[in-house]
Amino acid sequence: MSEKKTIWEQLEGLISSCEKQERSNIIQRANVFRELANTYKPDDIIQTNISWFSYDYQVIRKKYPEAEDYKEYIEVLDVDRFKILKDIFEQKGVDGLIQIAKLSEDSRSVGRVIGANSYFYDEVDRYLLSNSEHLDSAQNILYESYITRRVKEDRQYLDYIIEQRCFTDKFKAKVLVWCVGAINTLFDYLENFDESEREFFWENAYSYHLHEDLDSTHIIENYLRYDNPISALEFSVGARKKEQIPPAILQNVLWALAKHSPKRQIGNMDTYYIELAFERLWDSEEVNDTEILKLEWAFLKLWDGYDGKYPKYINKQIASDPSFFVELLSFAFKPKNSEKNDQNISKLQAENAYHALDLWNIVPGQSEDGEIDLASLKKWISEVRHKSEENDRIDICDQYIGQILAKNPKVKSYEVPDKAILEILNEGISEHVKTGFAVQFSNNRGVHSIDVKDPGKGARDLAASCRSISQVLLISYPKVSEIYTSIANNYEYESKWQNDQSELEGY
Repeated sequence: MSEKKTIWEQLEGLISSCEKQERSNIIQRANVFRELANTYKPDDIIQTNISWFSYDYQVIRKKYPEAEDYKEYIEVLDVDRFKILKDIFEQKGVDGLIQIAKLSEDSRSVGRVIGANSYFYDEVDRYLLSNSEHLDSAQNILYESYITRRVKEDRQYLDYIIEQRCFTDKFKAKVLVWCVGAINTLFDYLENFDESEREFFWENAYSYHLHEDLDSTHIIENYLRYDNPISALEFSVGARKKEQIPPAILQNVLWALAKHSPKRQIGNMDTYYIELAFERLWDSEEVNDTEILKLEWAFLKLWDGYDGKYPKYINKQIASDPSFFVELLSFAFKPKNSEKNDQNISKLQAENAYHALDLWNIVPGQSEDGEIDLASLKKWISEVRHKSEENDRIDICDQYIGQILAKNPKVKSYEVPDKAILEILNEGISEHVKTGFAVQFSNNRGVHSIDVKDPGKGARDLAASCRSISQVLLISYPKVSEIYTSIANNYEYESKWQNDQSELEGY
C-alpha cells in the first residue's frame, strides 16, 4: 500500500511539474503520465486493499500480536483501515468507499470505520441525503453501521437524521431499528411516526438491542400489538432473562404465539425460549394449573421426550384423572369393533392425543419423590379399564397400562421394579398389559451403538440383566419373572442374529 501510494504521489508531482512547462514535448509527457495514473488509480487501489476488510480472527492475531483480545485486534486494524479508506476516498470519493464495501463483502466494517472518523462525515452525509431511498443491500449495511457508530458517539446525530425532511418516515424508522441500543427515549421518537412506521419498527427491532432503561412491559405490549410474539418471547426470557417478567405477561406472550401465525418462522432458539417460558410458569405459584395445561396442549408438538422435554402438567393430569386418559384414548384410537372413530374430532386432535399419550411418563400414584402408592395405582387402573370397556377400547387401554409401568425409572435402568409395579404385573390383568410392558421395555433402549468386534454384546448383556431380575422375582412374583424371561429370550435371539449377520457380511 505505501509503495503504491508513493508511486501515485510521484506521478501527481510529475504531471503538475510538466503542465507548468510551455514546451509541447513536456506537455505530451504529462498527458502520458496522466493516462498512466488514471489507468492505475481507479481499479488497483480498491483491489489491492480488499483483503484489509476480509481478515479473519487468526490473521488479525498474527498481524497484531500486541493486541490482547478480539476487540483490541479490531481497534488496531481499524486504524490501518482508516488510512486505506482515506486514500480511496481522496481518489474516488464516496463511490470508492461503496465499491470496496461491496467487493470486500464487509460493508459493516467500512461503515464502522467511516462512522468513527469525522474526516468522512460531510461527503458521506451529503451522499445519504441524496440516495436514502435507493440504497442497495451493501449500501444499506454500510449506512446502518455508519449511522449506528455516529449515534453511539453523539446522540444529536440521530436528531439530525430525524429532522431531515428529505428522509421518509420509513427510512427514519429503519434508522431507529439500527440505533435502538443507544436510545433510552425510544417511545418519544415513535410517537411522531405514523402507524405503518411504528409497525415496521416493532416488526424489525431486535429484542436484544433494546436499551436496558426502556420499560419491559411497554416493549412486550408493543411487540404483541404489532403481531411479533416471537420477539416478545425473546425479550421476555432472553434479552431480559435476569428480570422476572410477571407470569401473567408470559402467558399472554405464549398465547399470542400459539394463536397467530407469526410473520417470522419459529427457529431452534425460539423453541428454546418457549421451553424457558414454560419452566418459569411451572416454577410460579401465581398461575392456575388448568391454564398451564391448556398452554401445554397448544404447544404439544414442541415436546419430543428427549433431554427431559415433557409437558409437565399434561402428564400429571393423565396420571391423576382416569377420565382424561380415556378421553385421549378415544381421540387417538377407534373402537376395537368399528371401522372408524366414533368421536367427532379432527385429524389434528387425534394426532395430538396420540402424541400426549406417547409423551406420558408418570405412573399413576407416583409422588414427586418417585414413590408409587399401590392403592392409588390400582384405583386408577380399575377406573380406566371400566371406562375403556364401556367405549370398546380395553385392549389398547391395557397396552398403555403396561407401557407406563415400563417407563418407571427403575425399570428403565434395568433394576428390580418398585413393589407397586410388581404387584400389578403379577396380577396378570391381561396379555395386552404384558405386551405393552415388553414393547416399552425394548423401546427404552432407544438409539444405540453396536460393537463392531462383537455386534451381539449389547443385546447379550441386556439378556443377562433380565435373567438376573427374573431369578430374583421367581418365587415372589412368578408372572413378572416370566415376563423378564421372555424379554431375555428376545435379547438372546437378537444377539445371535447380530453375530450371524456380521459373519455373513464379512465383518
